[in-house]
Amino acid sequence: KPGFNVRFAVMSQLSVMSASLKVDGTTTQSITQGDPQVFSTSAMLPGGAHTISIVAKDSANREVSSQITVNVVDRCDAATTCKSDFHCLGGYCLPGSGVPGGLGATCTGNGDCITDQCGSDGTNSLCTGACDAGLTCPSGFTCFETGAGGGVCWPAEGEDGGCSTSNNGSWLALLGLGLLVVRVRRRGR
Repeated sequence: KPGFNVRFAVMSQLSVMSASLKVDGTTTQSITQGDPQVFSTSAMLPGGAHTISIVAKDSANREVSSQITVNVVDRCDAATTCKSDFHCLGGYCLPGSGVPGGLGATCTGNGDCITDQCGSDGTNSLCTGACDAGLTCPSGFTCFETGAGGGVCWPAEGEDGGCSTSNNGSWLALLGLGLLVVRVRRRGR
């Protein structure tokens, strides 16, 4: 998502005097000796592929650079739709299950998912995301309520089991418990 952090490390026998962040060839930020080696990108960075470069200089004025290409997700709302195979959730166009880490893709832990939420129905572990306001999800997904005023989006065809999520934060543990309670209530009807 736009606004991500770029962390870097520069190794030199001499002191690192400065470093700059370039986004698509344009310098956006600079730091000097002693500053943390991290930059934050703009929250307004448009969706699509971007080249992120770090250029650093040591005290002998030697320059070293490194770059990567990142894919930033597009923003979406009621007036702006997403490209095909993407789902609008939380104001962003998220890739679907055909992309590793996409909404509904298989996962083994939260770090595998773009949303940082890997859920399980007891059989399948899939990337999920918090339901939008009004407990709504993109087409093809169902919002399983947590009982705490929220829920998670789960592929509609996976409604045969309970859904739980795991995360280092305690709120997601409560989310999983709420989902289990909701599923047990539905089975008892």
